[in-house]
Amino acid sequence: MSVLLFILGCSTRKQFIKNDTFCEFDQTILENEKFFLINELHSTKRDSLNKYGYLDMENNEKYLVKIFDYRKQDSLITKIVLNKKTNIIKTLIYHKNDGYLFVSDFTYEIGDIPIGKANFYNRFGEITKVEDDEIPDKYPICFKEAIHLVERKIGKKDSVFGIDRAKALRKNDTLYYWNIYVDEVNNKPSRTIWIYDVDAATGRIIKKRRSVRAQGW
Repeated sequence: MSVLLFILGCSTRKQFIKNDTFCEFDQTILENEKFFLINELHSTKRDSLNKYGYLDMENNEKYLVKIFDYRKQDSLITKIVLNKKTNIIKTLIYHKNDGYLFVSDFTYEIGDIPIGKANFYNRFGEITKVEDDEIPDKYPICFKEAIHLVERKIGKKDSVFGIDRAKALRKNDTLYYWNIYVDEVNNKPSRTIWIYDVDAATGRIIKKRRSVRAQGW
């Protein structure tokens, strides 16, 4: 029996780590996204951006696109592209004076966690530096897998509304895990929020705990 359990354990572990296409998502930077100048906007849009610090560029069933000028004196301008189907945000940061792309990166909207790769560019559009935001050595199970593991355990009407990375120091090493936040549907007037801790190396659900913020979330 112990041999069988060992085999099953290895099989489960292998299912949720390296080279899993389930974790992949589109990280393409389109040609028309490699350059952006504020001066090319219509004057009314420029005025709105200067007044409010942000501008809604597009909002339809598929995408939400916004421009942010966080600090009027800053030399950078930020564009975000939210894919409403995948909940993945593409962030594009440009040099304000010449419009060339400086940084591109991705976040998962539910939890606002960095995912994929962050690319840094020179003025010729060449990638000069790459940062892996997935942290695969510590979180071999990706955010999609962690959510999927929890969704198999919760009720059909319950929903995942948040996720973040966490770690705990142990005697001989560090445990890296995901916090998955679940909104449980019930007949009570206040929301019931559960947090599932998912081992980032094995996919095992370590514990399920009720959030202390459930009453006023």
